[in-house]
Amino acid sequence: MACLVLTDDQGVKYGLGRHAVVVGWHNINHYLKVREGPTELVGGYSIVAHHQQAVFAYELLYFLCLAAVKISILEFYRRMFPTFPARVAIYSVLAFVIALIVASVALVIFQCSPVSYFWNRTSQGRCIGQIDAIIGISIPNIISDFAILVLPMPIIWHLRIPKVHKVALTGVFLLGGL
Repeated sequence: MACLVLTDDQGVKYGLGRHAVVVGWHNINHYLKVREGPTELVGGYSIVAHHQQAVFAYELLYFLCLAAVKISILEFYRRMFPTFPARVAIYSVLAFVIALIVASVALVIFQCSPVSYFWNRTSQGRCIGQIDAIIGISIPNIISDFAILVLPMPIIWHLRIPKVHKVALTGVFLLGGL
């Protein structure tokens, strides 16, 4: 949790997680201007480069924190549901999550060529399209979230407990998706 709080500090400042209308175009334009703007030197040090290095670290930490949360939930499931079919499903989702995180971290690191072009736009280089990268990461991420959310449902519904308890347990597990 502390990891996500630290990484979200920069994003929340400019409206991370809010609709563009709520954030206001001045904040979005400010973020885009800093992201794509020319290098400004203050005392021989680039403010934009410093900000971009922070954004680069933020993106890496975000995916690593996301991995920690997802893996901890899957570890909780593994301990709670020790049957062989459940473990196969849990390990399958875990493999998917690990592959997704490795791909996400690789995408963040190598989104620009050379890597330093991400924060130093004065040199020669190029970056992949941000929209394509966001969509490419978001779709498998949503799939893994959904898989983690529904993973315990078949197990819960096969328990020999009253239906009211099954509904209550399902509700408790689904609260994790909020």
